[in-house]
Amino acid sequence: MSRSLSRFPIPLVSTIAYRLSRANSLLTFDFDGWGAMGPWLADGILLGDSLIVKYNDVMLWTDFEDGVYLQTIKAASRNEDPMRRS
Repeated sequence: MSRSLSRFPIPLVSTIAYRLSRANSLLTFDFDGWGAMGPWLADGILLGDSLIVKYNDVMLWTDFEDGVYLQTIKAASRNEDPMRRS
């Protein structure tokens, strides 16, 4: 998991390998999971100290839930780019 995304408490993401692409504040997660109906994918949007995540239908049917995640206070106090990789 990239150091930057660990600042957002996203359930299960830390346990599943994924590839991340970013275009400004828009994110695309391509997980190494796969269901009978297709790939596990999610989109995200960074807004201030929040990350909005919307999973594709395959992940929703696998009990993932869309959500808004807040950056941790410790990371926010460092005044760093939340998506900077270590």
